[in-house]
Amino acid sequence: MKISFRHILSNNIIKTGFFNSASVGVKIVASIVSSKVLAHFLGPSGMGLLGIFKEFFNMSANVGSMGFTKGIISYASALKNDKKVFTSFSNTVGLLGLIFSSIFGILIFALSKELSYYLFGSDTFVLVFKILAFAIPFSVLSIFLLALLTGLGYDRKVIKINILVYILNMFSLVILAYLYGVKGALIGISLVYIFQLISIFIFKPNAFDWNILKAFKISKIYTKKIFGYSVMTLISLILFPFISILIRETIINVLDQESAGYWEAMKRISENYLLFASSLVLLIVLPKLSEKNALLKKVVWDFYKSVIPFFILFLIIIFSFKKFIVLLFFSDEFLPMLTLFKWYLLGDIFRVLGVVLAANFFAKRNILGYILTDMFLAVIMCFSTIALIKYYGLDGGGLAYLISYVAYFIVLLFVFYKSLFLTPVDNSIND
Repeated sequence: MKISFRHILSNNIIKTGFFNSASVGVKIVASIVSSKVLAHFLGPSGMGLLGIFKEFFNMSANVGSMGFTKGIISYASALKNDKKVFTSFSNTVGLLGLIFSSIFGILIFALSKELSYYLFGSDTFVLVFKILAFAIPFSVLSIFLLALLTGLGYDRKVIKINILVYILNMFSLVILAYLYGVKGALIGISLVYIFQLISIFIFKPNAFDWNILKAFKISKIYTKKIFGYSVMTLISLILFPFISILIRETIINVLDQESAGYWEAMKRISENYLLFASSLVLLIVLPKLSEKNALLKKVVWDFYKSVIPFFILFLIIIFSFKKFIVLLFFSDEFLPMLTLFKWYLLGDIFRVLGVVLAANFFAKRNILGYILTDMFLAVIMCFSTIALIKYYGLDGGGLAYLISYVAYFIVLLFVFYKSLFLTPVDNSIND
């Protein structure tokens, strides 16, 4: 069947994807600049330390927000047409996030010395953890507001916000790393959500009613519902950063600290190109699956047909220019990481395929299904990576990454087999 170019451009996923490409482009440029500077000032060993703190930072921000992000997107999309109910929900998650983030921030501040010793083996970075403690409540407010805007369908506003965040974060990392070395870079990481909060207020939609956040009431109904999402999210948001830290420590112990830096460098490159697909999942797939009468089969296959071919083509280009990319992002010190590219690029194809399917767990609030599949991924990733690193070195860690996401995708296909392959699609739905 002939498909016109006009029909392709009329596809909402494609249109949002093209607009989102600008955000990804800015992210990549910002990442090139910051990575180049960080590699110069910190070296591979410093990059390894940076990776450990970044995992802890991500874990802290998500624990402080109680893992509400995807739940907020899902419910905001489903409740946006009922202002009274939407206001009740918004106030509930906002107040809960403020309470828990403040408690968690106080905990980090009190344990800053212990955390510095545990993660870095000295008290050199106590100040970094104290700054992180003060940033946590602001980070949670930022996460909460951006999730609301995403669920309400302000796709382009969210993309503009992200673009400004990438630019501000790049400048802060470069300046702080130049002035204060590793410690400055770690502080720069802690400030990213504060920049996001500033960006949200700069690009706030005129149609968004900020008065919905002023009631200061907690709904028992939505407290119970949103905590279901917390259980789903926090398990993975605590588990996977912990596994990443464990993998880095294994690399340092079995290989050396430079190899941990190569691993972190590969993760930074992967995060950049994954942003294109993963952001579209949050902007389009999750809100669509959360709508009434949404069909998993239609939403998933539309995304696969529209986005995955472009994503694979992009990965082929990346693999063809991998040496140039490493030199562009980092320096010739990082050339040993080239062995990781083939495993990461292949693994990330299956990772994106799986993430699209897993979005349905959040849309349908399938807590048990999400936990079991995530635990499966975590277990196979942890044991396969540690085992293969010991036998095959850094290359083995990359192979384990591919094996983990292939297995995860296969499990998700079995879980959603009936909805994907046996359910008829009514093309009038979700068009």
